[in-house]
Order: sequence, then structure tokens, then C-alpha cells
Amino acid sequence: MKYYKLDGQAVGKAITLLEWAEWTLTADRNIARTIIGSRIVVTFFNGIDYDNPGHVMPPLLFETGVSTGGDVIGQWRTATWGAAEKAHLEICAALLAFDDGENQSEVALRAALRAVKLKQGNEGSGQ
Repeated sequence: MKYYKLDGQAVGKAITLLEWAEWTLTADRNIARTIIGSRIVVTFFNGIDYDNPGHVMPPLLFETGVSTGGDVIGQWRTATWGAAEKAHLEICAALLAFDDGENQSEVALRAALRAVKLKQGNEGSGQ
């Protein structure tokens, strides 16, 4: 694994685990947080390159997650601040298409969120 910190909205060069851990203590890594009914969408800079063997592609260091009632129902990883903002907005738009889950099935919601994930993956910015 490799670790990174932000330089403004840009990803800085790789740093050690200790440097990353110290940086996270004071860094503002939040990008966006939106509440839609009973669901929360959170996007932030994680800074950990988990699975990029050979580092042949840009590391996916930003994460967006959707949770409801404590359960994570979707998670996306992107390579840039801009892609993370875009993913956040697209996920929120997909959630707004539902009536807060009251009149729509969770199966349909998960299908809509998978479609966002597939779109992000096809654009080369998500996983």
C-alpha cells in the first residue's frame, strides 16, 4: 500500500504510513456530506492506495459512501477531487429519484446505485 496527503485539492506525492497518520490527525479530508431522507452520502479523501499492483493507474484515493440506518449500501472510489465531487452529485441524484426508500424497494435502489458505479468505472474514475 501507498499513502498520500492532499496539497489543496490535488494529491501530493506518496508519503510514509507514519507521515500519513500524523497528517490525518489535523487535516480536513471532507469533500461533501449530504443527507437525503434516511440516507447519508459522504465523500472524503482517504489517501490510501489499497490495490493498485504495479501502480499502472492513478490511485483511487477518494471515497464516497452511502449509508442508511448504519448499513453501508454503496461505496465508490475515485482518483481525483473533481471525480469525487462528480460521483457525490451523481449518487445524490440517484437517491433523489427514490421516495426516501419508503415507497421504493431497496433492491431497486441498489440497482440504481450500481448503475452509477458502472458509469463511474466506464469513465475511468471509479471502482
